[in-house]
Amino acid sequence: MINYFFISSPLHFFIATNLAISHKNDKNIALFISKNEQTAKQYAKATTHFNDIFQETYDLTINDEQKKFKQRKLRFEQIEKIIESTPPNRIFTGSDRRMEFQFAMHQARRVDSKVEGIYIDDGTVSYLGHKSINSVFHKVIDPQLKKLVYGSWWQNALTTGSSNWISKAYLAVPKDAHPLLQTKELIALDQSVFSSDEFLQVNDFLIAKYDTLTDIDFAKI
Repeated sequence: MINYFFISSPLHFFIATNLAISHKNDKNIALFISKNEQTAKQYAKATTHFNDIFQETYDLTINDEQKKFKQRKLRFEQIEKIIESTPPNRIFTGSDRRMEFQFAMHQARRVDSKVEGIYIDDGTVSYLGHKSINSVFHKVIDPQLKKLVYGSWWQNALTTGSSNWISKAYLAVPKDAHPLLQTKELIALDQSVFSSDEFLQVNDFLIAKYDTLTDIDFAKI
């Protein structure tokens, strides 16, 4: 099995590492799409260093000085090349609202219609729902605009993890998942992995490399 992990926050990184360790017999590929270039590079160094956990790493972070649409176009081109080179069986994401994840699912299913989209816990939003879940813009206007600009492959997710691209979700507390996530196959994260030697080595590497994790600007990732 070939697994893609889209990583755009520290939480995504640690959960992706947990799942990659849990799927150590698979080929695991980390794709960073952080808003913060420096932070993405720091975490990408960890995935590159531990290539027994993540066999390949791609940093898709684009300089913030470029316009958002141009950034996405460049990312789409990169994603398309990666999929052509190594078609995935499963694509994990902490946000199925991210254009990059949805584009990857669209491209991957053109190669293999059975590719799975899997949500990984994104914190409180997994349980309380998206802050704008009931707004007209979030429910109607924004999805229509995205379909017009990007294409019919865009699917709206009223709350993170609820789009039709997602069939499964790995959560810390599945029983407390938001009702929209309850429609998915919910799987509890293996908490024991977080205290395993493999996981702690990754954690220690980050601490040693960057003194403390507080050196990383979590607010901007």
